[in-house]
Amino acid sequence: MKKTSIAIIGAGWTGLQMGKVLVDCGYEVKIFEALDDVGGTWNPKIAYHGLTIHTPIFLCQFVDYPFSEVFHNNLKRLSFLDIFEYCRGYARDKGLYDLISFNCKMTRLDYNSTLDVCTISITNKLNNESKDYKFDYVISTQFNVPKIPTFPGQDKYLGKIYHSNDIKEDIFNDIIKNKQKVVLVGGSKSGTDFAYMFANRNYNINWIMEQMYWFYSYDNIIYNFKTGKKSGFINATFWFIGFILLNIKYLGKMGYYAWALLGIIKCPGKKHFDFNKFHIGYMDQHQIDIISNTKQIYSSISHLDNKQVVLENGLEIDCDVIICATGCDPFDEDLIFSRDGQVINIRDQKQVYQYSVIPQIPKLCFTAFIFPAAGPENAYAKSAWFLNYVEKNLTSTQLHELCNKNDNWNFMKGSPLFQSNEPYYPLTAERTGEFLSGIADKKGLLGYVYNIHFKKQSGPMKAVRKFIEDRMVRRERKHISSQT
Repeated sequence: MKKTSIAIIGAGWTGLQMGKVLVDCGYEVKIFEALDDVGGTWNPKIAYHGLTIHTPIFLCQFVDYPFSEVFHNNLKRLSFLDIFEYCRGYARDKGLYDLISFNCKMTRLDYNSTLDVCTISITNKLNNESKDYKFDYVISTQFNVPKIPTFPGQDKYLGKIYHSNDIKEDIFNDIIKNKQKVVLVGGSKSGTDFAYMFANRNYNINWIMEQMYWFYSYDNIIYNFKTGKKSGFINATFWFIGFILLNIKYLGKMGYYAWALLGIIKCPGKKHFDFNKFHIGYMDQHQIDIISNTKQIYSSISHLDNKQVVLENGLEIDCDVIICATGCDPFDEDLIFSRDGQVINIRDQKQVYQYSVIPQIPKLCFTAFIFPAAGPENAYAKSAWFLNYVEKNLTSTQLHELCNKNDNWNFMKGSPLFQSNEPYYPLTAERTGEFLSGIADKKGLLGYVYNIHFKKQSGPMKAVRKFIEDRMVRRERKHISSQT
């Protein structure tokens, strides 16, 4: 019997973890990666200067590949180079390199509703040759296409405009060496990273944002607990109470207010109570102290002119370099999606299963949403969902019915993790039941978050692990049966 074939787009830690799970469950897997090596966001070709994980390493390990003894201080937050080498080690030791085609970019996907298969066009970036492949399912794990705003008057601007991903060590050092005037745009994690790095070099910049994000206090909910301080246990308790409040209708905001009052979350800038600007980032007290003393301007860009940035509040700022810490999209604008040859505008489509599937192309799955887990462990949970989805084998009609039933948003609203106008935790909890249906329940989710915040240990939810291991056992039984 022919194996179900699956194409995975992207060889970051999500693509690698899902690839390993699906191979172990008996699927035929092929991975396509646009870069020349694994790592995704952590690959030096993409990672910006100074990028680190903001969580401790126990929250971002491959499920079947714990960090080596070198990194067993699991409060450590690693650089992108550490994570890059870790991903390479995983791909090497788990035999995944043999499944990956590098320098290969997906440029088109067409779903044939009669044959129920996807045809993807893959372009080799080295020779620009294109080749078509047919797969039963396609999983897109990408979320690293730079999102750069277009500013009025940009054609008249004489300075340079960079996305944060473009700022490598040499560019960063040249900016400081040449004493260039910098405008940093955006108050999310990458924005705070750059503000912190410039401040550490005693280099003054103008940092523009509409609002500062809220961040978990790394000291109060991770470090103090792990090092045995009494306040750590107290903060973990209040964190858990706040988390429960967030999941109770009409009481959700009380959880955020409690966290803010107790210092469990902190805002290293002008205080506000728009908790949609909290997306589970972590920041230690040293970072908070440094960033709180940077020059923050709360406005937005009206237009550019010559070598000036003009803000909506009327302020004119001399500027040689604009750094846009404005996030990423899940795919390039020139990537074409179609059904039976008819092009689909992906940005207008309804979706189901936490931004994972659009009904018009039921064999295409996206993983840019966030589950309560993080990193590869997040990918492991997504693997369980995908296995369950394959077994359900839902049609476009059935998916449309789910859309209408659940009144889901347009696909490109994306994950709450990446939306600064949506509350992260309530939306994730609201969709957990739908996402975990047939795999686990909310009781298991509470047990999972309890282990993280009280035991400071991670690992897949028990039900998720059991679901996947059951599929591995089935595969082994089929293999033995075929041999006898």
